[in-house]
Amino acid sequence: MEFVNTRTAKAKLSHYLNNLESTGPVIITSNGVPKGILTTFSEDDIDEFVIRHSEKIHKMVMEGLGDIRQGRTYTVDEAFARADDMEKEIDED
Repeated sequence: MEFVNTRTAKAKLSHYLNNLESTGPVIITSNGVPKGILTTFSEDDIDEFVIRHSEKIHKMVMEGLGDIRQGRTYTVDEAFARADDMEKEIDED
């Protein structure tokens, strides 16, 4: 692990990215305060990252949990029937 200031990180970004697997994470600082981190990241990590950091997805999940608490749920068959109805409405437009 290495700590670098923003100026050095900007100047040597390719170097740090190319060496992440061998050197480990790089903590980027501004005026000595940690502001970000460069770390390894694979294509397999993208979905989880987006889900964890998306305000829109978080809001949808919270609304869904609220619906469950309020008893606003459907059986699987009802959900598929509603989806079919919605698809028909879209096709008609």
